[in-house]
Amino acid sequence: MRKISLFLCAVLVVGMMLPLAASAECNQVFENAPVTLPKSAPTIDGVIKTDEGWSSASKLDEDTAGYFYGQNPLTSVTDLYFAYSDDGLYFAADLTEYGSAYAVRFYEIDENGYDTWKTTRNYIDKNADSYSNTDYPEKTPDGTVIEGAVEPPDYNNVTKRDPSQEHIKNAYWYASSGNGNVYSEGDDLVDKNYGWDGDVITLSLDPLGAFNAGKFWGDTEYVPQYNVGIFEGDVVKIKTSRVAGADITDVCKAAGKLTEEKITFEVFIPWDQIVKDMNEQSAAMGLGKTFTKEEMTAPGASHRASVTLMDRFFDPEAMYVDSWGRYATVCSYCDDGSYGPAVGPPLKALGMKLNIASGDSASDNTDPANNNIPVTDEKGNVVTDANGKPVVSNTTKTAGTDGKNPAVGSSAQTGDAGIIIAVAFGIVAVVGIVIAFTGLKRKK
Repeated sequence: MRKISLFLCAVLVVGMMLPLAASAECNQVFENAPVTLPKSAPTIDGVIKTDEGWSSASKLDEDTAGYFYGQNPLTSVTDLYFAYSDDGLYFAADLTEYGSAYAVRFYEIDENGYDTWKTTRNYIDKNADSYSNTDYPEKTPDGTVIEGAVEPPDYNNVTKRDPSQEHIKNAYWYASSGNGNVYSEGDDLVDKNYGWDGDVITLSLDPLGAFNAGKFWGDTEYVPQYNVGIFEGDVVKIKTSRVAGADITDVCKAAGKLTEEKITFEVFIPWDQIVKDMNEQSAAMGLGKTFTKEEMTAPGASHRASVTLMDRFFDPEAMYVDSWGRYATVCSYCDDGSYGPAVGPPLKALGMKLNIASGDSASDNTDPANNNIPVTDEKGNVVTDANGKPVVSNTTKTAGTDGKNPAVGSSAQTGDAGIIIAVAFGIVAVVGIVIAFTGLKRKK
């Protein structure tokens, strides 16, 4: 059963009057390192084998994902893999669902000497449903000591673990649990834009960064999405959205499996389908560009992308499938300077870069763990050498830039223009929370 601490419910009421509080929950997002797609043809059997030519793993997790539906903590970690051939694009995902998480608020001393709430981080923990503001972990999974707990109904009041401590760095806030994986049963009739009901993982593509280069920077401008859902019997289906929505399973290859704790799939999408979708969107948006397979697969070609998890769960009390949250790999900052986690899924906030390899083997793949990052110019294009091979740098990563979100880091941007945007739209986030608790996603 999903459990949400009682004082979180009170937060919903307070939040309706204080949108600033809701918007301040936006976490800093760290973008995945650029991924080089090896030229290969992995077997689409639903079992991800690293020796079949997949790229190194990218992540959709607490560090890389923005929150865009309610504020339930992300309770899963997903590894993402890519490859390409002359025929199409390969995409695989391996999601591990832990079911519950808790939140910790972090504070800094302001100019007046007060402890001021700056940011919040969620921590996955299978035991989170047993925690409360009087009984919570001594340390977070990354070793940070939790110094106190927020005390409802005054959310500016913190009960310190050590009452003699003058200032506090952080405090336990709330826990939620009961999230689980669920099969799709049909079309997405509520959210409309994610293809199927049930848990859905979506890939958005901006080939060559052409749409973004066209300055389509509005909050309602999107690129085509490829939505992957799994049905009973582990039948994997793919549907497009943001263009004319169509079930394209028959022209693709797809295989996978859904269990209580895992979602795993591999899909192949033909370039012909991608070219068709991108050209339709180009015409609809007035981009004035015609895409071709040849330019999309040219050595060194670079594509902007994003992966979204539309996370659903079965509510045993209400007896229907509801939406837990929507999480997307957005950029830290958009090209126009706006804060990615405040923008959401629109195309200007896509937070991944997929680079076509220059050779024909998986050995050309970028390995983020070894910091072999393709060098890009000021426009984000991959720099190639005289042989057409991407130039890479072996840069040692530092805290706040390596995709590992510290509890509180010097790179956290909490007072910039992006946060102001988040504040302006804070009430939207709160309304999203209320919607999430009213059970709009009914089981058919």
